[in-house]
Amino acid sequence: MEKLRVDLIEKISPLYQKYGVKSFTMDDVANSLGISKKTLYQHFEDKADLVKQIVLNIVHEQECQFVNLVDKKYNSIEVLYKISMFVSKLLREMNPSISFDLKKYYPDAFKILIDHKKNHIFSNIKQNIEKGIEEGLYRPELKVDLIAASYVIRAEQVLNLEDYYENAKYTSSDVFEELLEYHIRGISTLKGIKCFEKIRKNEKSKQIKKENTKIKKKN
Repeated sequence: MEKLRVDLIEKISPLYQKYGVKSFTMDDVANSLGISKKTLYQHFEDKADLVKQIVLNIVHEQECQFVNLVDKKYNSIEVLYKISMFVSKLLREMNPSISFDLKKYYPDAFKILIDHKKNHIFSNIKQNIEKGIEEGLYRPELKVDLIAASYVIRAEQVLNLEDYYENAKYTSSDVFEELLEYHIRGISTLKGIKCFEKIRKNEKSKQIKKENTKIKKKN
């Protein structure tokens, strides 16, 4: 029963991210998954419970991503870049209305998200900065708490900046990645900047190879 519940959450999560929380009903969920509403309600009390479980799943996935990256012994800039690309992917797939809908209609789920940002993300970014200073990649004079808080605040505000960049046709993901570069270049030593540029160059090469492979498969 528990495994099926987890499987359902993982299947439903991208649907809500794509279509939005408010407009995508339990009927829509059941129809999209090819199951009955009865089956759905066997695993979730109501829509509020389902939304809450989805948010918990997203939060858990982010936490696991960070732990896995740290365990693999990447340096601080590699960890920050990779976890930020994971967040960027979420933003690309996320309906812009989600944050507003959670805050207005599902306050319990929204609180989980806010607590996660204020505690888990802040703590991890703070540790990342401290590690980067030890590695000589971040500037030693940084006010660690302040920089960590500013990263979290900027990331949180990305979805609220659409009125400023909608005419330029930038996505939330574009803005977030631009802010990431702004953040890293602002706190890094020369050694750190060189490391960041090397990472970006490698990622760009991988992306080009990936696109070329897709083209070859089409042809």
